[in-house]
Amino acid sequence: MTDFRTLLKGVPGANTATEVAIPQFSIDLAKRRFEPYIENIEKMLQDMVELNVKDEGAAEICVRYLTSAKGLSDSIEGVVSSILKEERVDEVLTFVDRVKTFAKQFTSKLKKIEDEGRKKYNGYLLLVEQKRREQEAKQRQLALEAQKRINDEAKKAGVDPVQIPMPTIPTKPEAIRTETGAAHVRMKWGYDVVDISRIPHFFTDAQGNRVQLLVDNKKAIEGLIDSGVRSIPGIVISEKPIAIFRKG
Repeated sequence: MTDFRTLLKGVPGANTATEVAIPQFSIDLAKRRFEPYIENIEKMLQDMVELNVKDEGAAEICVRYLTSAKGLSDSIEGVVSSILKEERVDEVLTFVDRVKTFAKQFTSKLKKIEDEGRKKYNGYLLLVEQKRREQEAKQRQLALEAQKRINDEAKKAGVDPVQIPMPTIPTKPEAIRTETGAAHVRMKWGYDVVDISRIPHFFTDAQGNRVQLLVDNKKAIEGLIDSGVRSIPGIVISEKPIAIFRKG
């Protein structure tokens, strides 16, 4: 794993004639502008890799780290821009390239933190959705049992039975907000293949268009779902939570 502290100690060729002639373009001086970002990035990446997102508390930590990484990336880009906007910097292309290369050591790590955070948070959302479906199925079963008892009692009494509405649990998880940013959730229709042998080679949509699915043609299936199709043999179509992250 790269140690950012060692990167501040200089790189080969740091004492070139250009840098001696124009000391304000010293790469070592430029590197000092990045010092505030050194301490936390390594630890943030390691913590994110080790983070197990299976409850709301861990999800909040995940959002905090991910949005912090986004904020740090923007700050580092700001430092790079401020350095490269200094007078005569366009005359020293080697210096420009070295500043950008050095900054990339930071931003590439922060990108890994963001990618890891998105993967883990979306995994958490799927876990939450599975639990929601299980809870909803149990409540619906209880409602069906209660409805049967009411129907039986009403039949004996010779009256119309009261109808119990089927319970539903909200599908959209609440947003998680932290001091560094927030994670919002939008629902998007998607699908899971449950029996690939039942997927038809051709499917006719509501408008009468015959669509070639070729057993599991992802693009064609997603196109049908986007057009409003909600039932295809061999496929379960359902709404899936998708996370959207915003830094504070």
